[in-house]
Amino acid sequence: MKIKKLVPWEADGIPLDRFLTTLFPEAHISALRWLIRDGRVSVDGRTTLRKLNLRPRALVEVKVPEGEDLRARREPPRPVPRVLYADEACLVVDKPAGVPVIPERFRDVETLRELLEGEEGLRVVHRLDRDTSGCLLLARNREAQRILTEQFRERDVEKVYLALVRGRFPRGGVVEVEHAIGPDMRHRGRMRVVPREEIEKHPRRPHKEASTRLEGREQFRGYALVEARPRTGRTHQVRVHLASLGLPLVGDVLYSPGVERGLFLSEFKAGYKPKPGREERPILGRLALHARYIGFRSPATGETVRVEAELPEDFRRALAKLRRFAGAGGFRDGEDL
Repeated sequence: MKIKKLVPWEADGIPLDRFLTTLFPEAHISALRWLIRDGRVSVDGRTTLRKLNLRPRALVEVKVPEGEDLRARREPPRPVPRVLYADEACLVVDKPAGVPVIPERFRDVETLRELLEGEEGLRVVHRLDRDTSGCLLLARNREAQRILTEQFRERDVEKVYLALVRGRFPRGGVVEVEHAIGPDMRHRGRMRVVPREEIEKHPRRPHKEASTRLEGREQFRGYALVEARPRTGRTHQVRVHLASLGLPLVGDVLYSPGVERGLFLSEFKAGYKPKPGREERPILGRLALHARYIGFRSPATGETVRVEAELPEDFRRALAKLRRFAGAGGFRDGEDL
């Protein structure tokens, strides 16, 4: 069901969630906030995930799933980035999945910096994809940003990711990937591996050298948990290098188009069927990539800082199901994730 309505002049400045109560008078406001947070509300053709104030004559469009009872809905909890380390020059936060680092072009959504209450003037040093969770380093001032950016440029920052992929990558196996990455001109927003022979033949085509160390941490039937250590910081580097090996990330719709909807229990649990009348939901319905660790020198002290972020609940739950139903082995050296 789709509902459209122009904001009347007398409603100038009305909050979006309050305006929705005029369209759905019987719905709880938490349910209407859920519609906003779930990307089902657009203003003047642009999807918005924030509680903004409306202008007169703005066109509000709402998509409500067939059979959805808004009276029973409640707003999902607001993601809160947790600070893992802080000093006078920088801080490291545990970024929740689904939160962008910088504003997005086609969606109006709160960024990570806006969700960090009490922190003003934070500067981006590096980025994580919107659906990637884990360690993100931010600078408190311009000089700290310059110093940290230089560390990234000189490859003095250590980064470790955990990735759940489709395919086989034996536990303990190591692959060094040294493939240049450049934009995929055939698909907007995608990157690709640029073969060496192509670079030699067309050296002016855009590309950057990229290096990633991959190590198998755990093998399942049809899936593997992989540790990735990117030495360079190219756009989508871990995702592109894994996909180039035939090991696409679970939930990566960009590099597994038409295939990825997430991880479903029915894919690996024999005989599993959802309850009658209910649609199966994914165990992990996002990009299965987590920034587990970051190491750098603090601009404030000059000392090396090492920070870890625990796996989020959805990632841990997915691994637990795989271990139970897909024949998982043990962790390397008995290490616990």
